[in-house]
Amino acid sequence: MSKGFSGSAFERRPSHPPKKNVPSRPAPPPYSSGAGSGKFGSEAEQLEWAKRESERAEQERMRRLRQQEQEDLELAIALSKTLT
Repeated sequence: MSKGFSGSAFERRPSHPPKKNVPSRPAPPPYSSGAGSGKFGSEAEQLEWAKRESERAEQERMRRLRQQEQEDLELAIALSKTLT
């Protein structure tokens, strides 16, 4: 073992802050009683649910990105004011 390291990698703090205000995932679509639909609905229903879920996740990702960009801009403005 190297003497330069104290503790394991699992004891280090994460490099990114934890996510805040992450909404819970919506429930999957209700089960249908159609023939061949199985426990999770038909393939078409599963694809439609996956599409909606993907779109929701992308919208949330873009919202967080815009929020981070706004916070970065505000910080840059505040820092530039302290330097002038």
